[in-house]
Amino acid sequence: MRTCGCRWRCAQVGAQALRRAVHFAGPTLVTGRPRVDAVGYAGRTLLLMPRNVGIALLVVYRAIISPLYGDVCRYHPTCSAYSLRAVQDFGLLHGCWLTAKRLVRCVPWARGGIDDVPEAPPSRTRRTRLGFVVAEP
Repeated sequence: MRTCGCRWRCAQVGAQALRRAVHFAGPTLVTGRPRVDAVGYAGRTLLLMPRNVGIALLVVYRAIISPLYGDVCRYHPTCSAYSLRAVQDFGLLHGCWLTAKRLVRCVPWARGGIDDVPEAPPSRTRRTRLGFVVAEP
């Protein structure tokens, strides 16, 4: 088997296109991993943008509008906190669906109580201190 002489041992990877990608891209400056990983990380970060827009809207709602209503929620956590956690853990669509189901349950004649967000499946994301979700490298 011929090798190109680079330190990545491109011939051992297999497919010619992948060998070329690893050889010409080289390692990234930050992680030392091939740029193929950096492209995947950038893609995951772009996919998290709608989720982070929803999180930003919920944070603004909780800071400006929610204090005007006062403490009227019968459940713990409050509906806005539940919604924020659901969007952070499950994404914008599934989080909005969980929030809609919660709002239907939140009626004046409900008993209330503790109603936590369901356990989220493992993911390659983490929350920042501001509440936004970022991809793990």
